[in-house]
Amino acid sequence: MLHVVWYKRDLRIGDHRPLQEAWREKEPILPLYVAEPSIWQESELSIRHLQFVKESLEDLQGAFERLGGSMFVTIAEMESVLGTIYESVGPFTLHAHEENGTPVTYERDKRVRQWMKDRGLLFHEYQHCGVVRGERSEELFKKDWKEFIETPVMNAPDSILTLDQEILPSTITTNMDTLLRFKIGGYRIKYGQQGGEGLAHETLESFLDGRFTRYKEELANPLASTNTCSRLSPYLAFGNISMRQVVQLTKEAIEQCDKSDDKKQLKAFNSKLEEHCRSIQWIEDHPQFACNSGNPTFDPSRDVWQEGFERWSRGETGFPIIDAAMRALIKTGWLNFRSRAMLLSFACHTLRMNWKEPADYLAGLFVDYEPGIHYKQVHLVVSPESMKRVCLYDPIKEGKKHDPEGRFVRQYVPELKHVPDSYIHEPWKYDGFFHLDYYGPIVDVGKANRHVRARMADVESSGDGLKKKEADKEGNEQIVFDLFTE
Repeated sequence: MLHVVWYKRDLRIGDHRPLQEAWREKEPILPLYVAEPSIWQESELSIRHLQFVKESLEDLQGAFERLGGSMFVTIAEMESVLGTIYESVGPFTLHAHEENGTPVTYERDKRVRQWMKDRGLLFHEYQHCGVVRGERSEELFKKDWKEFIETPVMNAPDSILTLDQEILPSTITTNMDTLLRFKIGGYRIKYGQQGGEGLAHETLESFLDGRFTRYKEELANPLASTNTCSRLSPYLAFGNISMRQVVQLTKEAIEQCDKSDDKKQLKAFNSKLEEHCRSIQWIEDHPQFACNSGNPTFDPSRDVWQEGFERWSRGETGFPIIDAAMRALIKTGWLNFRSRAMLLSFACHTLRMNWKEPADYLAGLFVDYEPGIHYKQVHLVVSPESMKRVCLYDPIKEGKKHDPEGRFVRQYVPELKHVPDSYIHEPWKYDGFFHLDYYGPIVDVGKANRHVRARMADVESSGDGLKKKEADKEGNEQIVFDLFTE
């Protein structure tokens, strides 16, 4: 019988249980990636994610060929693909990792399970990163995650017998360029990280070999963190390397450390790995939060501001650290955690935008977009449990604290490259500002943030948004920054 290995966000050969279980049967295997229009189009996913997937699949194709097999790809809905396989080769068994994502992927998985069940076919699903599915998942997570992570890593098979392509219709192919026909929106990138299992392991190796030594100190630095952070996030998001491989190799590195500070750095990183998986557990338990507000109480304090969104989304707000962060993200697909929170807070609090559009826009830019991690951060920043936990950032203070010499700003906002350090985060105070090809601040950030706190406190205390419309005119007059009178 044929064994179909359905690849999703697990694009590797090493430590891949679905592949291992299929291989152990010693029967033909069909390793298959399905680009599903309902998952990719009109969603938060973008062309840069597909670009990363294609690079990963090309790397995977090379790995399968070295083992004597092939990797296959097609563009269609999963149920349609299963029907095609069933008509071409007859009964088969399906193997896949569980995908812990948005309601869209959750509903797709339910349909696939039902399709297989209706035809009396076996569908084996396996834990992906220690995340628990079903009732009592939060209670079981800690114990199950530890057991999962400590299980020995599965080596890649030494040879693989895959199905002959001639048996399959031409729509299921080994030609990865097929994905170029798949049209989705977003921005391509030239300077971001490339996908592939080999690159994932090289990145981990370079981090454990020495890049980690200032991991804790530089986490908040938008420029230094590009080197001192692990940069494994896109490889974990699309499964080029398994969480188990990363944790076990990190623990080995900790044991081999001679310096106590080096151990502290790696232990800090290791603790983030469990936190990473706990966030994925969160979206597994609360998939509705990819679409709905975590705390609707604060929603009436926000509105739609198209001009504000457009300037924010292009990095043209007039606040150098905000604009540098957005332009860096557009160019490279990566930002450190604090800069991500700052961009979200500035859009949803300071500019008072409804959270959904900025959140989905950022998801489309992050090459390492992982639904659980992304939407958990969105709701921690945008939908706190109470006013006491509201994250409001002053971009002037943020810039002065984390980019005091303006190196990050000058790298991504070249209009300001000749502005002195003392004015780099407040260029409108510089005598030569009007000769710069740069924007004035979109708001008076001090007044805007004070107004946000007042509005949100009012909404929280009243429990509704009845005073929203009455405050709109006054609020807008308060926050618009008049460059010529400040």
